[in-house]
Amino acid sequence: MSANSEILKSNNVTVLGEGKKTLLLANGFGCDQNMWRFLLPYIVGDYKVVRFDYVGSGKSDVSKFDQKNITHWKDMPKTLLMYAWRYRLGM
Repeated sequence: MSANSEILKSNNVTVLGEGKKTLLLANGFGCDQNMWRFLLPYIVGDYKVVRFDYVGSGKSDVSKFDQKNITHWKDMPKTLLMYAWRYRLGM
């Protein structure tokens, strides 16, 4: 399994919609991607929507959680940048 595939599986990444523009929905610390469920019906028709769970929350692979790698909420942008690159969000 490639590193990208492993990360996508570990973080329970879901992609919905087929729009030309992509929205990356990042929930708050301690939440999971389920919090977007009421917004999704309004945006999936116009956008490709990427959602994920931070490792250690939601349906992520909890066994991949490593306290040494994510020691503070300030480390979370690394995850966002990785998805931005993966889905070519123009960042």
